[in-house]
Amino acid sequence: MKTKVISLLAIGLFLACNQPKQGPNMIVEGYEVYAVPNTNIQRVVKKHDTGKVIETGYLEAGKRHGLWITFNERDGRITSMTSYINGLKDGPYLKFNNSEQIDLKANYEQDELNGPYWEYQYGRILKEANYDHGKLEGVYKEYYNNGKVLKEIEFSKGLQNGYYRYYDENGNVTVEYEYKDGEKISGGIKK
Repeated sequence: MKTKVISLLAIGLFLACNQPKQGPNMIVEGYEVYAVPNTNIQRVVKKHDTGKVIETGYLEAGKRHGLWITFNERDGRITSMTSYINGLKDGPYLKFNNSEQIDLKANYEQDELNGPYWEYQYGRILKEANYDHGKLEGVYKEYYNNGKVLKEIEFSKGLQNGYYRYYDENGNVTVEYEYKDGEKISGGIKK
């Protein structure tokens, strides 16, 4: 009996050691697809010809779901992070530059920009806005490199509605227009 148990253990150990390395369950459109045990979710990985990972994320029912991350093919740094629900962008979106600083920060809801939106360059803010289901809402701003406001445009339901102001680098208003429902109704160059 003892010999049979030792023989079975030896055979099991031999078979286990000779198993091939665990690989993808399948490859779809350049992505390696791995089953996540005890779920209906799959982890997917896309690699560059060099073997470096350039994108990773999850699928549920064949659609992107959860966090997807893209990487720079040269150095492996993160270039973007995108949240998905049921195949649509939904949640935070971040885009990074080569120095791993945030270049763009936004939020999506059902594949449309929704909520605060910021663009940066080398850590300085360039643009800020707010979106309501894909349409600009509220004050859109652009900035000079010194951090002062370059221009402000008021929006309502995606249309210019309110003031459009352009500033010089000292913060003085140089151009001002007023809009209503996307149509310019007054304004011009300020003295």
